[in-house]
Amino acid sequence: MRRLLKFSAVRSAALSFVIVIGLLGTAIWVVVTTLTAEFNEQIDERLEERLSAFTAQFASGGKAGLEQLVRLHIETEDPDDRKYYFGESGTAIVASIDVDKLPSDNGNITLLEEDGDPELYRYIVTDLDEYTLAIVFTAESVADMREIMFSVLMWLVPSLIVSALLLFGWIANTANRRLLNLKEQLALVSSGRLDVRLPIGKYGDDVDQLALLINETLSRLEGSVEAIKQVSADIAHDLKTPIGRLLISIEDAAEKATEGNIVTDELYTIHQEAETINQTFDALLRITQIESGRRKKDFVPFDLNEVAQTLFEAYEPLAEREKIDLLLEKNESALSVWGDRSLVTQMLANLLDNAFQYGRDKVTIELAQSNGSSTVCVCDNGDGIPPEEHEKVFRRLYRLDSSRTTPGNGLGLAIVKAIADLHDCKTYLHDNKPGLRVEIEFPPSK
Repeated sequence: MRRLLKFSAVRSAALSFVIVIGLLGTAIWVVVTTLTAEFNEQIDERLEERLSAFTAQFASGGKAGLEQLVRLHIETEDPDDRKYYFGESGTAIVASIDVDKLPSDNGNITLLEEDGDPELYRYIVTDLDEYTLAIVFTAESVADMREIMFSVLMWLVPSLIVSALLLFGWIANTANRRLLNLKEQLALVSSGRLDVRLPIGKYGDDVDQLALLINETLSRLEGSVEAIKQVSADIAHDLKTPIGRLLISIEDAAEKATEGNIVTDELYTIHQEAETINQTFDALLRITQIESGRRKKDFVPFDLNEVAQTLFEAYEPLAEREKIDLLLEKNESALSVWGDRSLVTQMLANLLDNAFQYGRDKVTIELAQSNGSSTVCVCDNGDGIPPEEHEKVFRRLYRLDSSRTTPGNGLGLAIVKAIADLHDCKTYLHDNKPGLRVEIEFPPSK
């Protein structure tokens, strides 16, 4: 029993059972009490009517008239249904019941009949001058009602209890099976199986909703762990070369310094390599900071057109120097988005840097709005990215084979993706024929 009570479903079922039994008992008590009061009220009305008739007879015919009327009722009515007493100073003038058996002026009394069976009566006692008058009517209807209720309850209550036990047992067992199943799957997760997902039932109830939420959390956790593994591998792979060059440069400088030679060139190379490594780690830390979501507290509405215009003006001198045709196609109306303006500016700047570096002679910034969503696109006419590489280029430190000989650390698009995800944006890569078209779709502004 102790082990069973550790399950919340069993405790809930047991509590529900106790509550149902309590409510059932209360309902039965209310029904019996209400019916008893109703029957008693009907009997009291008949007692009051008979008392009024006797009182009127006493007022008009005195002792003799009332005695005659009471005697008539005793002789003509069933003594098991009606009983009367009329007397003075403890002496009965005419009676079919002993007034001393009636403990108060009115109420219920149980009397033994001639056959020894008890029967319930309701009575009323009053004084008429020096005389005492008592009227007793059977309350067999109340007793019968109680007997019927008792008989019904004798089979109804056990049936309800057994049914409730079976029902709550089934509910508890079903809930426990589902929870134990979830527990087993989560145990696999705790052992390192992040690919495990909790089963979703067909009911769509709170347990299914919880399982869905846990599955979403597990998916994100699995993605984060895989990303960490990938980052670790990428760091080991991509930083091995610059760190190796750095060590070689340091060894060369140390050797020349030992020989008394000038090592200015070597120190400059060391500084450049160290700066590259430092920038890489700074970018990785920035991505981590962005993905933490702390910047969301600084979100405000701003116009995407204005951000694009600012970047266009900032990159125009570079475009002229590099002989690149830089175009801006703004939306006719304001594009209000909700987010961190500085991060969105950095995201678009990274896309422009990539377009300038890998494009040829044309870069376009396009802004549009559809169904409340705002979209910004950065297009170039370079070699583009193969479709099979579209998902990979957003990984940290990932670089295409064709770009490994060019400056960069493979974190530009990773930062773009982190900022886009922070703003709940959808990111698309398309073939610009030729070149690459990057679309960032912002959700409707709040």
